[in-house]
Amino acid sequence: MADRVHTDTDNAAEPDAGSWDDGAAAAGAEYTMRPIGVVRSPFKQKFGIPRQPHLAPSATATIELAPPFNTADAVKGLSDWSHVWVTFVFHKTIRDPADWKTHLVRPPRLGGRTRVGVFASRATYRPNPLGLSACKLEGVEVGAGGVSILLSGVDLLDGTPVLGIKPYLPYADHIDGALGSYAPVAPTLIPVTFSEVAAAQLASLADGGSREHRQLRQLITEVLQQDPRPPARDDSAEGGDEREYGVLLHDVNVKFTVGINGAIVTTVDHAPQTASPRATATTATTSIARSGRGRSRDDTGATTTAQTARPHKKQAKYSAENPGPNAPPLAPEDLIQQRLERKREKKRARLEVRERVAARQRQNREAQIKGDLRASGRDSTSAAATDAGEADKVRIFRYPLTTLAEFAEWIVHESDQMLVLNKPADVVCHPSKNGPLSSLVGAAREFTQLPKVHLVARLDRETSGVVLVAKDPITAASHQQAIEGRRAVKLYFALLVGQLSDAVTVDQPLGKDTTSPAWIKDIVVAEDAGGRAAVTEFRPLHCSGGYTLVAVTPATGRKHQIRAHAEWLGVPILGDKMYGPGRGSMYVQFVESGWTPALEATLEVNRHMLHCAVIDVGEAGARYHAPPPSDFVEACVSRLGLGQSDLEALFEPELARAQLVGAVEGV
Repeated sequence: MADRVHTDTDNAAEPDAGSWDDGAAAAGAEYTMRPIGVVRSPFKQKFGIPRQPHLAPSATATIELAPPFNTADAVKGLSDWSHVWVTFVFHKTIRDPADWKTHLVRPPRLGGRTRVGVFASRATYRPNPLGLSACKLEGVEVGAGGVSILLSGVDLLDGTPVLGIKPYLPYADHIDGALGSYAPVAPTLIPVTFSEVAAAQLASLADGGSREHRQLRQLITEVLQQDPRPPARDDSAEGGDEREYGVLLHDVNVKFTVGINGAIVTTVDHAPQTASPRATATTATTSIARSGRGRSRDDTGATTTAQTARPHKKQAKYSAENPGPNAPPLAPEDLIQQRLERKREKKRARLEVRERVAARQRQNREAQIKGDLRASGRDSTSAAATDAGEADKVRIFRYPLTTLAEFAEWIVHESDQMLVLNKPADVVCHPSKNGPLSSLVGAAREFTQLPKVHLVARLDRETSGVVLVAKDPITAASHQQAIEGRRAVKLYFALLVGQLSDAVTVDQPLGKDTTSPAWIKDIVVAEDAGGRAAVTEFRPLHCSGGYTLVAVTPATGRKHQIRAHAEWLGVPILGDKMYGPGRGSMYVQFVESGWTPALEATLEVNRHMLHCAVIDVGEAGARYHAPPPSDFVEACVSRLGLGQSDLEALFEPELARAQLVGAVEGV
């Protein structure tokens, strides 16, 4: 029989069967629950907690039962079970029902962008903040200090109030043939490696340390291989996510980065925490209300506001991190001082990050100078390869620097509002860590002497062609609205490896390629598996010698869309390190070792042959055209057996054909 929950008006006696009618569940009814204990786990903050139980088997926790439930009788026979259900409160994500503006949430498994109904998800933000986890039962300890229930494979925040514990029934709770909708299987794991510094710090902690410290490496690995980063982030840059993250496990602050080869733990610093109070649930209660703030009764009969109900906004903002269930509110002057101190801490943290970034930039510039980098070259000989023979063997790629004189040569059109550029290959659009002249946006700021410029539509680093840079936010908004409103069109030219004899429109959704060693690579996936709609039209212009010159018009603007769809067709773009041979392994080799003879033998050219020739933004602006660069023309002429005039004749009809027939958001 299902457990009954008493309403606030019926807490004096057990109601009879007749009292359980529709009126008890009417809108506005309140239900009072008392926590039976509190969780003590290694997860001291929400960031880094596995999104489901059993994803990190080494994550152990203890439920400390609170009076009057901390007795041997309450847990008699519990140790005979292997797993238990734990019902708890999401006490850090409680919202007043009046604050709910929408009933849609964005699950991480859908990339953090696609919305579903809150009841079709396992989001922590819920109308009633109740959670349910199936955990492995490791043991039950009964002593003079109370009763503790030991668990493993937990996904619970330290300090979580526990409302109930029930045994897991395998014959009833395991359902064969159950469907998981957009999460049919466990998430794909990413590799986790440790820097020399982090490995030494872990060894020092484990040497004579606690059991938690000795098992910390395994716990870090299990947590980070889930990729705890926010799903709705921008990984569009080919270098991947360059930010450094931190997660607090036990009393250790773990810093890590995530790149194309997975997560790299950079440092593991000891960060002592204040002792957590033991469970004291004799007066603490949890009020789950259908509307408004809940109120409940303590053991004395006095009506009090539930301690885990949503606090006043100012109190939630300024109160201590863990004030305890009966902690009095802070005085106004204490709240102000606490807020100021937190601001100072955040400012100090930001300054430390800036100093680390500045130090890395200086190191990169010094390395470029030592390596005798050309100001705008694509490759540079490694500083370590001083011998002529070694210099021929290894070429290390770094983001090239440009000059303002070279930048001026890229300009196709300039007005008081807009800068239109013919971007060369091997130039990144977004700012990098190597200074302003290492990116298109940085160079545009230096050239225009404006404090800020606005990138309307970007291109991948190795893609050449038209890029729009607005000089003011109004111009940027009008062009971006034309693109997002599908009132604009882009025309690309690409040289494919293979024969494509007929025009084809690829209508296949794109999502993460979980099998590729390049973490930023996408692939055709089903929409119910997280794929996002993508449509690309390929029109062959000339086929010869095992190569095809095509005109391409994307109707949507997904990351790497043209390249991913060309791979799906079986005719990848010539020179594509990520979507060509090796399913991304060539790109990983390039990042790690630079442009090598082995890569040249496989890929033939040192960048993918894709060029954005036209952007037409309709009523927002003019039609902008950029001719293909010399390396693209040379690749086509040498492989297709055409003269340059023949190539121009193939381009002309497509340039004339480009009209407002579709839209893109950037490739």
